[in-house]
Amino acid sequence: MANALSVQDIKQIYENSLLIYNHTPVYVELVSSEKKITLHNLVTQKKFDVPFDYDLFSPPKGRIGYVNIMECALYVCRTPVRRMSSGLTHGSLSVKFNGETTYNDRVAYEHIRRLKAREIATTMFNIFPSKEEAIERVQNDKSISVAFDRQFAVKKVRDRINLYYRGKRVGTIDKLDDEYKHLASLLENGYAKKAV
Repeated sequence: MANALSVQDIKQIYENSLLIYNHTPVYVELVSSEKKITLHNLVTQKKFDVPFDYDLFSPPKGRIGYVNIMECALYVCRTPVRRMSSGLTHGSLSVKFNGETTYNDRVAYEHIRRLKAREIATTMFNIFPSKEEAIERVQNDKSISVAFDRQFAVKKVRDRINLYYRGKRVGTIDKLDDEYKHLASLLENGYAKKAV
């Protein structure tokens, strides 16, 4: 039944979106009139064509979260839009910066916006440096900001290292602000440890 979708339906639901194809994050570039799908593999960064098979496509599970890209950590999430689409699209993409934006943040944003960055797949597979490694990288000015979890990142601002939760400053690495004390258990136990 699902494979009986029209070409127009397949285009509307799948084209120009980030999806999971056969357990791999892909960007759907094109749907041909013969129902051939051109995919961009986020892991290998290679394009390939496949015949449409409904059972092999699925939306990304859960939230994307922080993406470490170009020495920055940007929080990527999906915003609801009134459009039929199975995956993450340019229209449903939302990116949050950690405090003041830098030149690198803006360039990293443009890479994420294309939905083809290998770093998005890295996040989807839940590959992050440890909290200690992230802190060391920003302390030594090797990175502007670094995520150590899908929900948490650190950024050096002047002489202190701020802690961010989903793009919002919630304290420093030493102390959560009073209104964010409830995040302590998430920070200690690791909240988003599930991969694609």
